Amino acid sequence: MGLVKIPHRGIMRFRLIGAVTVLDNAWKCRALHAGQFVGYGGFIKTLGTGAGTQTIMQVRNETMTTDMDYFATRPEFDVDAGSQLPQDGVFITNPFFRKDDIVCLDVDELCGGANSANAEFWLECEYEKEVEV
Repeated sequence: MGLVKIPHRGIMRFRLIGAVTVLDNAWKCRALHAGQFVGYGGFIKTLGTGAGTQTIMQVRNETMTTDMDYFATRPEFDVDAGSQLPQDGVFITNPFFRKDDIVCLDVDELCGGANSANAEFWLECEYEKEVEV
């Protein structure tokens, strides 16, 4: 018997309750295992209104020596398109994280009316978990 690494998939979830505001590193998750991000999703209940028609997110790793942004193109909730789902996000080439890294959700921009509210954003992860067999 011994330790074996078994591939797993998981989700890091961020819930934004109430008014969504521009904030850095406000919502945090600790990585329980080393791995990488393979997808994202979410929704926003209240898109908001006004000029500057997107609520734009970024995810970063605050544990790295220099904060590491995970999206080369940041996902957005687009008011004009009426989409309550995030769209157009593109991960960097190697979106990895280490065990115990702190991964943060930033809201980088809001629609002009600044009245976006109640959102959830999640990151799909792949990682290997050691188990005793």
